Amino acid sequence: KVGATYSLSDNWSGYGFLGIAHREPNRDDYTQSTPVSRPKAERLADTEFGLRFEDKKLSFTANCFLMQYHNQLVLDGRINDVGGYIRTNVPDSYRAGLELEANAPLNSRLSFAGNLSLSQNKVKAFTEYRDDWDTGLQQPIEYKNTDLAFSPNILGWAALTGVLWQKAGNETKGKSLVSATISGKYVGKQFLDNTANDLASLPGYFFSDLRVNADFAHAKGQQLSLILSLNNWLNARYASNGWVYR
Repeated sequence: KVGATYSLSDNWSGYGFLGIAHREPNRDDYTQSTPVSRPKAERLADTEFGLRFEDKKLSFTANCFLMQYHNQLVLDGRINDVGGYIRTNVPDSYRAGLELEANAPLNSRLSFAGNLSLSQNKVKAFTEYRDDWDTGLQQPIEYKNTDLAFSPNILGWAALTGVLWQKAGNETKGKSLVSATISGKYVGKQFLDNTANDLASLPGYFFSDLRVNADFAHAKGQQLSLILSLNNWLNARYASNGWVYR
C-alpha cells in the first residue's frame, strides 16, 4: 500500500492511496475440490481519495473509493466432482462509492456522530448454474452487471450522546461523568446471491440501541466504568442473513 497526505490549511487536509491485496481460496475450496475445479486466488486493487476537516467544533471526512477485483471468489450454484458447492472466479467485479463521517458537539452536554456509505457493488459478468429437474443436469444462465451478494448500496449510522452528570477533575484526579447514547443503524436492501433477483433478497432494515456509560475516576483504582446497554429497544424485526436455493 502506498499513500500520501497533504495539508491544505490548518483545518483541511487531503489524502489518497493505492493498495493491492491477494486472498487465497479458503480450506474448503481446496479440500472439497480437485485440480480441475479448484479456484484461483483473488486480487483486489483499492484506490481511495478523501478530504478531512477538523477544528474544535467539528470533524468531517469524505472518502471516495474504487475497489476493483480480479478473480473474485463467488458461489455460482454448481456442485463439484466431490459433491461440494463450488466457489468460482469471476473475472471482473468492483465496489465504488462515497463514505461520509462526521462528529460534532451540539452544545456543552450534547454531541452528534454519524457515518453514511453510498456505493455500487457489481459483477460485470456472471454465470449461474440452476438445477433442471427434467434433465437432471444444470442450466447455465448468463447475467450482466448484477449486484454482488450481501452488499447493500446504503449503510448509515448516527448517534446522539448527552451528558447526564459530570464532576470536574484536577491535576491528580480525572473527570467523572455519566452519559447516555441513543443510536440507530440502517442497512439497505441486499441480495442473497449474485443474480440481483428480488425474490432472493433481504429488505432494508433499521434498528436502534440505547446505552448508558458511567465513568468514575479514582472510585476503584484509576478508573471504574459501568455500561448498561439495551439493544434493539424498538423491537425491530429484520433478517440480516439468509440462504436461497431454486
